[in-house]
Amino acid sequence: GSKVTFTFDPSSIFTPPSGYVYFTDSAGHFTLSLVFACSLVGDYFTARWSRQVLDCEALWKTCPSVTPGEWYRAPGVLWTPTTAGGCATIRVIVAPDPVR
Repeated sequence: GSKVTFTFDPSSIFTPPSGYVYFTDSAGHFTLSLVFACSLVGDYFTARWSRQVLDCEALWKTCPSVTPGEWYRAPGVLWTPTTAGGCATIRVIVAPDPVR
């Protein structure tokens, strides 16, 4: 499998990192959408694996808070956040085909 790592600096209390990103597979058939927000009141994350680019802004508005060690599920993906040494990591597992 592939592994991609993003690093964000959450040290600014005025502009903590948040946003969304999406990746399309090499054949152009599927899109992995990741939506996140880190703040003083908590961390928020969601993901989707689908056949089209989703409205990530709409997903961001409904992004759930996450708890380290818990597993979360959404269409085509599973994820779990962990923290160590002030760094948060979210492991995302993608289903091979979201339409099955």
